[in-house]
Amino acid sequence: MALRWSLSPAWFWIGAGATAAAGGVTIASAVDTANLHSRFDAQPSAQLSAEGADAQLRTNVLVGVTTAVLLTTALVGGVFVKWGDR
Repeated sequence: MALRWSLSPAWFWIGAGATAAAGGVTIASAVDTANLHSRFDAQPSAQLSAEGADAQLRTNVLVGVTTAVLLTTALVGGVFVKWGDR
């Protein structure tokens, strides 16, 4: 069943940019989480434990958001965007 309407490829590229940005933020968060873990290993404390748990949660949420943006972008590009003469 063909769609009676379609989106411009610009919407896919906007999604690709958003995916890249979300991925970059996720990577930065993961590096920060790893650094907090290393600091905790070197000198355990309740404060570092709490900060590490918060950082891990933040990173996990960002992984979910990045995955959702990636899948949405793939869906838009694969189903809803009119590429050339298609």
